[in-house]
Amino acid sequence: MLFRSARDLKLAENNLPSNVLPFGSPENIVRGLIRAANMLDQQSCQKIVSDQLEQKGVLWTWDRVLVPALQQVGQKWEQTGQGIEIEHLLVEVIESQLRFVATSIDEAVNARPILLACTAHELHTLPIYAIAAGLAEHDIASRILGARLPKESLNAAIKKIGPSAVVVWSQTRGTAEPEIWNQISGQRPSPALVADRKSTRLN
Repeated sequence: MLFRSARDLKLAENNLPSNVLPFGSPENIVRGLIRAANMLDQQSCQKIVSDQLEQKGVLWTWDRVLVPALQQVGQKWEQTGQGIEIEHLLVEVIESQLRFVATSIDEAVNARPILLACTAHELHTLPIYAIAAGLAEHDIASRILGARLPKESLNAAIKKIGPSAVVVWSQTRGTAEPEIWNQISGQRPSPALVADRKSTRLN
């Protein structure tokens, strides 16, 4: 069947039976991504992720495709003890694609960058790459300092670059460091301070 417009296609998708998913639905994209990851097909994984980032943007792709895919792969590993190589490949692909978007700004709208870091015991960096990529879509520059950053090093970085905001990521309550803000208080000009901890684990 040929559809004359995107509106006709959308109407047809809305009228599908409940057990049928549209070809381009997030669920089918996740399935395709996991299938490629299971085969360690890095090139196909890169194509799927890059296509979604380009077509749907960072926020949609992160929430609807990347996080669900990572959760499913992580759950399989927890249940069977197998597939850690699949998770590592998928993480590598996602990070490389987010990093590409995050560094694609031609001219930033912010004179002072946003500083992104993980707490001293946090190893999961994908969320801060997602934040950086999402900011870049709006031409907002950021600096990523990665995993396991001691609070003293964060303080030193703030003094060097004078960021407009500081985002510190902790994936679990166990890696959170509320006292980190005491270390960087009194900075001038004073940056906005953002601490984020998600209750939903990525893996």
